[in-house]
Amino acid sequence: MSAIDEVLEANEIYARTHELRPLTPRPQRKLAILTCMDTRLSIRTMGLKTGDAHIIRNAGGIVTDDTLRSLVISHHLLGTEEFMVINLTDCGLMHATEQELRTRIQNRTGTAAVAPAFFYASCRNCARIPGFPKKFQFAASCMTWSRGSSARSRISEAKSGNRTCLPQAASRPCKLSLAGKNGLVYAQFMLEEKDFQRKADAAFDDLKKRLLTLGDSHGFDVEGESGKLEVIFEEPEEAKFVISPNTPVREIWISALSTSFKLGWNEARNAFVQEKTGEDLYAIMSRVVSQQLGEEVKV
Repeated sequence: MSAIDEVLEANEIYARTHELRPLTPRPQRKLAILTCMDTRLSIRTMGLKTGDAHIIRNAGGIVTDDTLRSLVISHHLLGTEEFMVINLTDCGLMHATEQELRTRIQNRTGTAAVAPAFFYASCRNCARIPGFPKKFQFAASCMTWSRGSSARSRISEAKSGNRTCLPQAASRPCKLSLAGKNGLVYAQFMLEEKDFQRKADAAFDDLKKRLLTLGDSHGFDVEGESGKLEVIFEEPEEAKFVISPNTPVREIWISALSTSFKLGWNEARNAFVQEKTGEDLYAIMSRVVSQQLGEEVKV
């Protein structure tokens, strides 16, 4: 008997009594949780009972558009007043890089994975406290919460089962503050969408001018449409680099040489910077273009 058959059989037995019939779609503890699909995270590890909370899961506990859709419905339609993000060490996504996963898929299926754009598989740093709050900040910044609602983020140690609240300096603020009218609250640590678009447009315009000049002297083409730049090489071998803004997370993403780079706005440097390496947009483009051409160039 397959696992699916066993589940169906168990459900037939349960349906005879349906003990959870009194429960409603509204969580009794008015709590929504975003977490990983990892088998070791359950309502038991969180001290919850069935019906206490909305638990939203995906691989890695990543904040996606659909995650935000679920959180908005949970809060505004079904009455949750608190939300938290729980991630864990030893996450399955920590065991492969983005390229390793794509290669595995292609080897098994014979077809390259064209979607999704990112699996977030190069996640070896996701469980490190300094980098993790980005997901929390993204969710808190994009959500609109009613007066008095709150949000927190946690790291769960997979082997011990303990959960640790992220330091206030890293996950600021745990308690969202009022901003604006109509009781809407927003986190204050992310660029407003208009500010991001303005800064991204300026960076793209300048980058395109530099690349066009460089392309004229080194034989590659630069194309741009719908807020996206493509750098196209025919020699020494065919390749295409893609630079595009990701407005929801307020980042510029670069796909080049089978690698993805994500750059956020750094106010101190007045530039888009990759947090892990400290390189700005021009430094990364200089590096990947040089590697593609086989000679040192500066964008």
